[in-house]
Amino acid sequence: MTLISVLIATMLYRVPRGGLWGDKSIPATLGAFIWASLSAVLIGYSMDVPMIYMVGMTGYLMLAEAPGWSKWWPNNKDGGNIYLLSLRGLPLFNILMGPIYFITYKNFESWTEVSEFICGFVTAVGIVGAYLCLSLLF
Repeated sequence: MTLISVLIATMLYRVPRGGLWGDKSIPATLGAFIWASLSAVLIGYSMDVPMIYMVGMTGYLMLAEAPGWSKWWPNNKDGGNIYLLSLRGLPLFNILMGPIYFITYKNFESWTEVSEFICGFVTAVGIVGAYLCLSLLF
């Protein structure tokens, strides 16, 4: 059940960045809320964590999904910044965000979709890890 929740959260990771399949019909803040709440609740429910953890994780993910970080992407006019992109991924449990974006930019024509899918998976697995840590601590 957790694996299915991780895969759904992986697909939902793209919602704040232009809709589920990139159609731009969903505003970024609403998309971030949809992604954060469904990811936190689906993964939390599959792991049988208390509801307060799911509410807290939703709020945390909403705060971590701040706009303006595309200025560090590799296709930026100044070449982007792999280190700042990695630090930006840290609150989303994804320190590998920088390398993922830069590697997919060099190797795939549709690099944004590929990198966001990979980052979505890493972030969803990070949410599982965060819930495990919270369960062990409390």
